[in-house]
Amino acid sequence: HLGDVVSRMGAVQAIQKTLTTSFVEAIIDGLMAVATLGMMLLYSSKLTLVTLLAVALYLALRGLAYRPVRDGTERQLVKAAKQQTHLLESIRGIQSVKVAGCEPVRRSTYLNLMHDTVNQDLRLARFGLGFSSASQLIFGVERIAVIWIGAVLALQNVFSVGMVVAYLAYKDQFAQRVSGLFDKWVEF
Repeated sequence: HLGDVVSRMGAVQAIQKTLTTSFVEAIIDGLMAVATLGMMLLYSSKLTLVTLLAVALYLALRGLAYRPVRDGTERQLVKAAKQQTHLLESIRGIQSVKVAGCEPVRRSTYLNLMHDTVNQDLRLARFGLGFSSASQLIFGVERIAVIWIGAVLALQNVFSVGMVVAYLAYKDQFAQRVSGLFDKWVEF
């Protein structure tokens, strides 16, 4: 289909961006994740274990969500290509369409195709919101657990309050870098 060809040509830009910008970002994220993990281990292995557990849960959730997102995105691309094909063919053959008096039929078909495309976009958006909510829940519970354990360690004079705050900063950096790295992998 003509719309499929146009869609594929537009996808070239996304591939170029992934291979250039995203690749460099992934390397930086990987290096930063290793560095912050080292700092976290220097502070506390207990707290690092809690953080690693949360990151592992996030990665498992992201891994489980990969196939449905991929399939949904593929369906969205197909629907958008069909919509674009219909539009381009209508524009290209507008003279024939007008002579035959088929404008209402072509318009109706186009609107139905647009409706299908928008519905698929909404399905993907809903799935993304569900994934985002689950991710925030995982890291929210992890943050509470880290603060709780950090407070206990501070009360036992193992940690100071400043060390807890510093650990939280490293933890946030680590989680952000690892999730960014995995997101880049999924995007690729």
